[in-house]
Amino acid sequence: MKALLLAVFLLVACGDDGGGRADSGDAPDSGMRRDSGGGLDAAGSDAAGGEDAASDGAVAVDAAVADAGAATLSLTFDTEGGFTGRGTTDFALADGVLMVHEPFGDPMDCSATLTAEQLSRLVAAARAVDWSGVMSMYINPANPTCCCDQFTYALDVELLQPPGPPTGGMTRWCDETTGLLPADLTTFLSVLNGVGAEVSAGC
Repeated sequence: MKALLLAVFLLVACGDDGGGRADSGDAPDSGMRRDSGGGLDAAGSDAAGGEDAASDGAVAVDAAVADAGAATLSLTFDTEGGFTGRGTTDFALADGVLMVHEPFGDPMDCSATLTAEQLSRLVAAARAVDWSGVMSMYINPANPTCCCDQFTYALDVELLQPPGPPTGGMTRWCDETTGLLPADLTTFLSVLNGVGAEVSAGC
């Protein structure tokens, strides 16, 4: 009798153990339990990754803005000439305020305090310029007056980045020599025009 009971007990025990292994081998069910319990499900992982990426992006932007805040950028961009002799769009930046002067049509003077993001763009572009490689002028020796009816441009930039020394420079050119400007300076001018257009649009 004892032998029979022992045999029945072993048979039941083996049946339960086999069922347990079958359940643990059931990947979808087992996976769901692990994922909900341990936070390792694919969707959760993707969501976490998305949040991390968004967080990293926000940190990068905040760092760029904070970095720009530690720098002081001032500049003037003056133009002359053209058919009217009044030049084209002029810019002046001081103490974070960008002034825009447009002489054509109905002359417009507009100014606005730049956002941290706008200022960070300008500072980053100014930092990217190798100012030591910028010449004081890019003028055709055969046409020193930039004749005839060309626009002439004069740029003066100062970038203060404590504790380092100030950087920047002054240069002058006209329409026919625009192609001689260094690529990094051309990029800076493009950023300046873009920010200036944003300010003008808000006036």
